Amino acid sequence: MWYENSFKRNLIDMHIADWDPAFMSRFDPESYAEAVSASGVDTAIVYAGSCLGICYWPTKAGHMHEGLHGRDIFGETIAACKRRGLKVIGYYNIWNRWEFDHHPEWRMRDRSGKAVQVDYGSRFGLCCPNTGYRGFVERQIRDLCSRYEMDGLWVDMIGWFGTVCFCDGCRKAYKEQTGLDLPEKEDFSNPDWVRFIRRRQKWQSDFAQMINDTARSCQPGLSIAHQSTSFLSGWQGGASMEFLGKSDYLAGDFYLGPAPEAFVCKFLRSAGKHRPIEFMVSRCVGLEEHTTNKSFDLLSMQSMMAVSHLSAFVFIDAIDPEGTINRALYEDMRRLLDRMDPYLPYMRGDARLLADAALYFNPDNLTGGVSADRSFRGEDPAARLSSAYTVTKTLIDANIAFDVITPRDLDRLSDFQVVILPQSVMLDEKETRAFEEYVCGGGRLYVSGACGLLDGDGNPRGDFALAEAMGVRYAGMTDWDMTYMAPTEAGRADFGNYTEKYPLCMRLPQNVIRAGEDVTVLATRTMPYNPPQERDRFAAAISNPPAGNTGEPALTLHRYGKGCVLYSAGELERIEYSAQREVFANLLRRLLAKDPVWKSNAPKAVQINAFERENGDYLVNVLNFQEQLPAIPVHDLYIALKTDRPIKNAYYAADGKPCRLEKNSGGITLMLRRLDVFEMIVLETA
Repeated sequence: MWYENSFKRNLIDMHIADWDPAFMSRFDPESYAEAVSASGVDTAIVYAGSCLGICYWPTKAGHMHEGLHGRDIFGETIAACKRRGLKVIGYYNIWNRWEFDHHPEWRMRDRSGKAVQVDYGSRFGLCCPNTGYRGFVERQIRDLCSRYEMDGLWVDMIGWFGTVCFCDGCRKAYKEQTGLDLPEKEDFSNPDWVRFIRRRQKWQSDFAQMINDTARSCQPGLSIAHQSTSFLSGWQGGASMEFLGKSDYLAGDFYLGPAPEAFVCKFLRSAGKHRPIEFMVSRCVGLEEHTTNKSFDLLSMQSMMAVSHLSAFVFIDAIDPEGTINRALYEDMRRLLDRMDPYLPYMRGDARLLADAALYFNPDNLTGGVSADRSFRGEDPAARLSSAYTVTKTLIDANIAFDVITPRDLDRLSDFQVVILPQSVMLDEKETRAFEEYVCGGGRLYVSGACGLLDGDGNPRGDFALAEAMGVRYAGMTDWDMTYMAPTEAGRADFGNYTEKYPLCMRLPQNVIRAGEDVTVLATRTMPYNPPQERDRFAAAISNPPAGNTGEPALTLHRYGKGCVLYSAGELERIEYSAQREVFANLLRRLLAKDPVWKSNAPKAVQINAFERENGDYLVNVLNFQEQLPAIPVHDLYIALKTDRPIKNAYYAADGKPCRLEKNSGGITLMLRRLDVFEMIVLETA
């Protein structure tokens, strides 16, 4: 397919209203195509319509932009782009303010019956796929794909995006399909609520499948990508693994930072059917700020983030209301995108990311934590993702080679020395068996919090799903959200300067657990003198110093079969402070039994991704993504790669110059030249 050899792409946002006759009046398809071509991209993602539901082609279903007076600028733009040798992807948006305004019966509605509008001061209207809107989308997709020959279709804003819809259509569909009324209360320990969440995921997946079937009935060879960012909204977004499987490649625009963007790239690589994934960023600092561009340094760094993960890079621009674009920007982008060219030959084809550790992330089973009253409330998506981002940052800082894995990877857990399973309240039976077998076969598992207290249908288990492998039993949770971990003699080496008198602070609750006799306790739980909320009776007015140690386990290590499980009663991996992250990194190093696939002296800002290519060669990608830009160059950097293959040649992809290499007992050591932003080192094997 076209996307296998496309790595430089462009999208121009065209969410322009039509109440002013000047809007889109100056749009010129030739100027558009010329600017896009001048930037050096190979693929243009062209708007057929916008989130306002206003179309740029003479649609037979829906509303065409008034300022075009019937002119088919979509068709003209496709032709102009193709004349310049560009692949053309049609952009279609599921959000539709026009139909929202004109069809009140199609609107998403909350529990009270209020219509749902989201983001940017409620400028957007959401229509529900369980209403007549579904048929409307089908008619539009058929009209679009039967008129124009495109290389692919890009479907934006498909998902619930935080909305729990209680419209008449959802109520009717749920009743017909389950025989039940929609549950009103968020409680993941209630199978009725979980059944509803699963049904929402199914509705979204079926909606995407309908779009796929309709589009391909017109053009069988059409590639289709559905916007993937709804997975960032957890269960509220509806992006299940089944839904992600409806895309030929996973794509999304992200506005994050170095570690979160690394997490997203790795997640999409693992969750998708085909590669490369599509990593998209806006040229402006935020979509609201039309003229505030990111610095060239930041855009360069983000483009190299894509290259580092062997991914396609898309820069997003936004058109002016009258239909013009800033041509100077595209000349700047050419300068940036040209820097990708030396790496493109090595990015084609599949490659395996070398990793010792794997962070497990399942978008289907994200629920949330256990509250103090022992209920299972809906998650705060930001908190769940924050935990994944923090783990990612810790692994990067600690120079631990890692990947992100999903349920698609349960049959290859043994590829990793360590699997990290942050608090996952919900674990289904397939996951439970896979993790048990992984540990029994010699794997090393990190588990935290209330992991597995619910099964995949929302039924409370009463104990951890992995209790036997963990060697501990669930006995409740602390009432206070300020706790401490005090190292024992067995765990002292991992806790630095923290002691029983001065334990590690956990600004989180901890589970109360009972440990078996064969369990090694690495830390015990200490509590403050009084609850942090206490206003009249306290030990210190500002801080919450530790009181007596409870002697109850807080961090345990249990041998199970040939492997072991390290369990943290609180979500240690979630805490963003460097002190707690250093302890977490030490614990992971404890679990790494074998020599790592690579090791390095890289400073914390440097990200390393090493790949094994299909032909047996290696790629070592090194990204110096510092928070403050431009990045300070890094000197005297080495990377020791474990390999039993003779290396016949090592060189920098950027200019072909040799990279200094030394043999060692486990493989080779690369001695890198000064690292400014990015280097790709190619290792050819004999």
